[in-house]
Amino acid sequence: AQRMVHPESPLVTMVQAISLLLLTYTAAVVPVIVGLKWDDIGSCWRNPLLGVDMFVDTFFLLEIVMAFCIGTYVQGIYRDDWGLVAQRYICGQKGNLVFDLVTSVPVSYVELWSERVCETGEDAR
Repeated sequence: AQRMVHPESPLVTMVQAISLLLLTYTAAVVPVIVGLKWDDIGSCWRNPLLGVDMFVDTFFLLEIVMAFCIGTYVQGIYRDDWGLVAQRYICGQKGNLVFDLVTSVPVSYVELWSERVCETGEDAR
């Protein structure tokens, strides 16, 4: 019995398609939001797309977890070994965990916290 998700499964294909759409959204929206907010640093500006951004950040974090659950090919042979998959993902042979972690920092959660602090008038320290 297969213990991991096969890399060519419909689930992996669907996750990759959603990831592509969310990356496109991020590439299109982030520069606009940064441009709008840049002059308002320190003010209580609300991001109207914060809910969407939180979904995107959560999806990317779950995608990192999922990467540990997807089997791999080694020299053309499919392997569904948890240790091997983790080693290849962490060490950069199948992906790059460090890159994924750095690019998936959930900034929207910090932004939500910042909005809540601003709304309540509490000191952000």
